[in-house]
Amino acid sequence: DMLSVQELMRERVVPGAVWGDIYDACHAFALEKGYADHFMGYKGAQVSFIGHGVGIEIDEYPFIARGFREMVMEEGMVFAFEPKLVYPGIGAVGIENTFHLSEGGLEQLTFSSEDIVLL
Repeated sequence: DMLSVQELMRERVVPGAVWGDIYDACHAFALEKGYADHFMGYKGAQVSFIGHGVGIEIDEYPFIARGFREMVMEEGMVFAFEPKLVYPGIGAVGIENTFHLSEGGLEQLTFSSEDIVLL
C-alpha cells in the first residue's frame, strides 16, 4: 500500500500544488486503508511529514507535512518521498524515492527495485 500512497503523491504533485495538501491527501488515504496506528510511526510516536526537500543537505526545507502551506511545488524542485508503516516488535515497511519536478512533469531520480525485500 505504500506504493499506492506514492502513486497518489505522483498524481498530486504539479506546479502550484501546496505541500501540506499533498500530505493531507496521502495521510487520508492511509487512514482509509486502516493504517491510523502505524502510518509514519507507531501510535503516539508518529511524525507528521512524509517528504522533504533535497538540496545541499539530505533533509531540507520545504516539507510534505501536516499544516505546511507556506510553499507550493515549483518546477525545478527536488524532494524525497518516504511513506512507511511501523509495527513495534515486528518491523517497518516503506519506500523512499527522490523526485524532480521538471517542465516535463515528475521524474523519479532513484532507480532501486520497489519489490518487497524481507530482512
